[in-house]
Amino acid sequence: MRPVGGGSSSGLARFRREQADVNRWTRPLSLLVTVFIVAVYAPYFYGLVVAWRSNPYAGHVLFVPALAAILLWVDRDQFRRPRFRRAAPAVTGLGIAAALLVVGYGKSALLLQTLSFGAAVAAIAWWGYGAAGLRRAGFLLAFLMLMTPPPRETVAAISPAVQHFVAIVCGGVLRVIGVPVIQDGAVLGLVGVTLEVAEECSGLRFLPILFVFVAAFARVTMRTFGQQALLIAMSIPVAVMANVTRVVLTSAGTYFVAPDIATGPSHYYIGKACWLGALLVMIGVAGVLRARGQGVAIANSAPSVSQAGAH
Repeated sequence: MRPVGGGSSSGLARFRREQADVNRWTRPLSLLVTVFIVAVYAPYFYGLVVAWRSNPYAGHVLFVPALAAILLWVDRDQFRRPRFRRAAPAVTGLGIAAALLVVGYGKSALLLQTLSFGAAVAAIAWWGYGAAGLRRAGFLLAFLMLMTPPPRETVAAISPAVQHFVAIVCGGVLRVIGVPVIQDGAVLGLVGVTLEVAEECSGLRFLPILFVFVAAFARVTMRTFGQQALLIAMSIPVAVMANVTRVVLTSAGTYFVAPDIATGPSHYYIGKACWLGALLVMIGVAGVLRARGQGVAIANSAPSVSQAGAH
């Protein structure tokens, strides 16, 4: 069979011409908007570099935009052919972003600048793809908020409690493996040497880095939001246990091998090995979650015995 007349072919040709016209102006507009955003937020990204170099708890901030670019590339099929049709919500969102940016620059507040950048990206997503596009970009927008370093006041407030917790757990583990130790607050007293679980040994510096990488990894590898959330949440206790393991190995090495284990190159390599172990643990957890998810999906899709008999 073939269509009578040229209605279908002419309609298809008209649609293709309209699509070509849209692409002709949306692509340059997309490039222009991108260049404008980069120029406006250049001081913000420079501030992130400064924070990364000066703030010991900001080691993750430069990984976020790099990983966000990778996530956007992975989901690139969901963001093809922007339409740029609903300008009103975009104008409102960009106005909010501009206000936050002005105040953020004036107060040198990275949090406000990060919120401004997120608002700008959200406005552009709404403008180009509508509410559906904004929902598709939801994870990416939340991920971009991780570019803000944790407030120093917050870290200073919780660090002593974390140091104390690490010292208590490490003291208990050391006694189990035969190391005589006296734990007093954040101090571990061994035979002939005293070790302190200092602020930099609390694990709070590594936690944001692991959290960021696991969040990006979960987005790429996990099928459902529940699996993603569970894997991301698991990064917190894994980071804590990795740090406890590091302190235990350092303390045990100091007792059984030599006191300079706590201060020499061995201390550095022990730390790196523990953080690598944490990453491997998270990869293993992701594999278990994927396997369980696939098993549940197969079980749900398989017909029951009565249903199979009925057919």
